[in-house]
Amino acid sequence: MLAGEFPLASLPEVALGEVVGAAQALVQAAQSLMTAATHEAVSRGLPGQSGHKVADWITTWAPRIDRSEALATAR
Repeated sequence: MLAGEFPLASLPEVALGEVVGAAQALVQAAQSLMTAATHEAVSRGLPGQSGHKVADWITTWAPRIDRSEALATAR
């Protein structure tokens, strides 16, 4: 996707390091959003209403997520 379109091979070390830092910040932001959305779903009782445990509810909506990450988010 994005990484395939980004000219990583032409970046000097400092710029490449900055890309790594920015990517890590995006990962943290995405994890924070996923946790907040899951908390909202749990507070509404949505996983139980659909007959799922929280981790299973997460994997229903985010099928590419690792099971261990879904369990960690559920906790």
